[in-house]
Amino acid sequence: MKIQSKSAFPVPVQLRSILTEEINQGLYGGTGKFPSERDLAERFGVSRTSVRESLNFLVKDGMLIRTVGKGTFVTSTTGNVPGTSRLETIGSLAFLIWENIFQFVQPGYSRILVGAQQTCRQQGYRLLFHSVGEEETDPQLSLSRADLDQIRGCLVAGGLRKKTLDRLLKLEVPIVLTDLIVLDGNTSAVGADYASGTRQALEHLAGLGHTEIGFIGFPNSEKYQTYWQTLESLDLRYNPHFVQFLQLPDVEPGILAGFRLMQEMLASGSLPTAVVATNDLVAVGVIEALKLGGITVPQQVSVIGYDDLGRDTNPPLTTIRSFPEEVGRIAAKMLIDNLTGATTPIRVAVPTELVVRGTTAVAGGSQTGEAK
Repeated sequence: MKIQSKSAFPVPVQLRSILTEEINQGLYGGTGKFPSERDLAERFGVSRTSVRESLNFLVKDGMLIRTVGKGTFVTSTTGNVPGTSRLETIGSLAFLIWENIFQFVQPGYSRILVGAQQTCRQQGYRLLFHSVGEEETDPQLSLSRADLDQIRGCLVAGGLRKKTLDRLLKLEVPIVLTDLIVLDGNTSAVGADYASGTRQALEHLAGLGHTEIGFIGFPNSEKYQTYWQTLESLDLRYNPHFVQFLQLPDVEPGILAGFRLMQEMLASGSLPTAVVATNDLVAVGVIEALKLGGITVPQQVSVIGYDDLGRDTNPPLTTIRSFPEEVGRIAAKMLIDNLTGATTPIRVAVPTELVVRGTTAVAGGSQTGEAK
């Protein structure tokens, strides 16, 4: 992965996500010695200040440890470093995500992974990250035999296909789902309360006088279902010309997907006065397509995203804030409780909140400004 210079996310956030994935993929095995700040800065073409900020977060999170006179090491391998002790683990848990979905909104899922990693580390478990490719149909999912023998449960995130989930269930290990496009009603799950957040967003837009509100996202998602249901409850008309769907498995990276679908909406000649996009990356793509089409945001079209993944947009993005790290922590705790025989709820919804910034305005009017 590379640092995206035009990304809505600050360089330290992007770098932290990349390094977190590499750590969880075991790329720093053996001694676990981590590259120097200078080496990382040269590799990614970023400043040492950005590198230092990213490493400080990973040290604070417990993924890395600094040893005076020896360097920085991955925590789970510090037993190979004189003067440190190896992290004792009860066993391993797997964090599985479909590769295409991970690329679609990588920063959000990386934050879920960080939260899960924190809980696993506190409870003495090792968490193995694995992105499932299109070609992988075997339940072993290309994990090593040694890893499979240690896996005691799975956290499943982001669009993993039902046939793969069914194969996982046959392994007879506990499974907790997080943030899936379609939830399996027979499996424990934890995710953001997107239904509540979507209602807040549409009520906000309706309060600003918007009666023509569009949606860009997945057709079977909780967000879409709540979108049309809330329109109905607000006595607003559902217009299919204002809706553009993302389709699995051919989902593009988020910004590109939002840009393309908004271009299709513009080409159709049907444009709503407000759009709710399935995540902040898609919303950024929507805004760029509108700007290219000579449409101003928010004066002509208001835009709302999800997850509060980053605020570096112009104007700052109104979003439905979720708490991905908390989702990861709760999901990991739920899975570990299942392993110990504790009773856990079948479905946990982590609260969301609407954060009003600069991309929403009174219909046909001026910008509302950022909420305090």
